[in-house]
Amino acid sequence: MKLTTAIEFMRAKSDKRKIQEMEDLKELLIQSSNNMLGEDNFTIGHMIDTDMHIEIRNVYFDIDGKGFVEWLNSNCETANESDKWITINGLR
Repeated sequence: MKLTTAIEFMRAKSDKRKIQEMEDLKELLIQSSNNMLGEDNFTIGHMIDTDMHIEIRNVYFDIDGKGFVEWLNSNCETANESDKWITINGLR
């Protein structure tokens, strides 16, 4: 019983850390986007509590010499990518 409680605590702590990473990534992207992205482009907890869904339709800017989506794909674990949105499951 005590071991189950401990592992549940560790999972909750890990989820909080991942959610904070998504919040930090969101802020970095907003600042880097030259006003192409705003709060309304992001949903944290879209499919699971710790992912981030980003609306990317008509969003074009570079980060570190790479296109925005290319940068996301090289630095993040991505899923459900289309020309309208992308989902981030974590950092690489």
